[in-house]
Amino acid sequence: MILQFNADEAPYIKSLPLHRSQQVLHENEMDGYTVKMHVKITPEFINDCILRFGDSVKVISPQSLAESVRQIYLNALELYSKG
Repeated sequence: MILQFNADEAPYIKSLPLHRSQQVLHENEMDGYTVKMHVKITPEFINDCILRFGDSVKVISPQSLAESVRQIYLNALELYSKG
């Protein structure tokens, strides 16, 4: 999987990697910090390593994971849109 974090999260992700397989693919102040990991995608991983970063992380690949995260946020938005 490939995740892109905003530049503000880079120091945290560098000092406390999310997984031992984490490899840096790209880093700069404009695009942020992009890492690749080889992990089994579980609900716990999605909650603990993706959703907790909110709008500070974007799933680049796999596309199926990006779509799952997108759907989670759409469902949450729907809860707050019903007023």
